[in-house]
Amino acid sequence: MKFANNEYRGEHFIFDGKRIQVSTATATLSRSELGGFLYSQDAVLREGFWGGILSTAWPLLDLDKRKAKLTFDGIKKIDGQGMYELRYQPKKDTDLEIRLYFDPATFHHVRTVYTLNTGMAMASETTNARQQQTRYHLAERFSDFQTIDGLSLPARYDIRFTEELQSGSTTSYEWEIVESSINNNISLDPRNFDVK
Repeated sequence: MKFANNEYRGEHFIFDGKRIQVSTATATLSRSELGGFLYSQDAVLREGFWGGILSTAWPLLDLDKRKAKLTFDGIKKIDGQGMYELRYQPKKDTDLEIRLYFDPATFHHVRTVYTLNTGMAMASETTNARQQQTRYHLAERFSDFQTIDGLSLPARYDIRFTEELQSGSTTSYEWEIVESSINNNISLDPRNFDVK
């Protein structure tokens, strides 16, 4: 993801089958909050979820090889619409909760939601349950599906990341990517996958 912004130049999210790399994104050579989250919660990249079905590593293409546990949790209302909800648990243990949502009419993958709570809830005499947790919520949303070379792919990709800190402050970020062109089976320079 590249942006014309001096404070946030964009990031490279790379998994080569063995190692996760997230490049620095800012003028101070640090990762963004999103980049730091994806680097520390490597299941998103390692399991092939990042980018949804736009990724050739999409985990539902070869679930047996991944030895992950997939649980159907029924139909859930998302933005007022009923969606099939699946819970994905990687073979390698993680505290990250991964939920996938599919349109029941088209079976398009329309959303992946990742949640993580760290720390613990503490009770005191003055409050019933004062939260001493940091909460992370990352949602990838996919829409405007188009058929390209026989594949039904989303042309709109929306990323929302929220970080609720123990101090009580909350920071939210949103990126919206609209595809103007999708090409299939093109050759790529391997240098595109080097962390810069």
